[in-house]
Amino acid sequence: RNILERYPNSPDNAEVFYQLAKAYDLEGKQEEAMKMLTELVRRHPTYSNIAEAHFRKADIHFNWQQYPQAKASYQAVTQLAQDRLLLNAKYMLGWVYYKQLDFESSVNHFAFVLNSILQGGKSMASLNKAEKPLVEDSIHSMSLALDKLGGAELIEKIPSIASQSYIWMLYDHLGDYYLGKELYEQSADTFRYFVRNNPDNSKAPLLHKKMIN
Repeated sequence: RNILERYPNSPDNAEVFYQLAKAYDLEGKQEEAMKMLTELVRRHPTYSNIAEAHFRKADIHFNWQQYPQAKASYQAVTQLAQDRLLLNAKYMLGWVYYKQLDFESSVNHFAFVLNSILQGGKSMASLNKAEKPLVEDSIHSMSLALDKLGGAELIEKIPSIASQSYIWMLYDHLGDYYLGKELYEQSADTFRYFVRNNPDNSKAPLLHKKMIN
């Protein structure tokens, strides 16, 4: 704080704002952290960690249920970041749209995460420790959005997920989701939709067995 007061226009203040924001965040002082992050992105748009600053700013907005502001900040991350931070921003945008009741956009953003990580037909077993939980969380979150959209019959009508190698996991998780809620007909119908639409898929016997059970 003393540095900012003594040298208010120094180009080196970007790192000061960044570290202050982190310190306030660790102390649970989100309002102060937000002030630092807001000044950082306003004054130093070319700072090396600017994408992370936007992401942390978005997380605070999301925690405060300020979804339009969170959306804008996460979208800024997608324009600045690559790899892990980009995927995390896309995942959180899925939740922003979910909270705003735009379930189709929510599905599409979760699908971006899955399509990026599972491209080329990668299996769950081949994923690293960072990728696997992100895929699992995205599938779970997408199931919630698909339920709101109308359930399993819509899965193969959504271009971003239709014909993807992982599509069986969506049916599988959604069917288990309904089963956990004791919605037995909806659960069986979910497994049935997959078997009917993908009779030659190697996972068809597994989901057929689940339908019978």
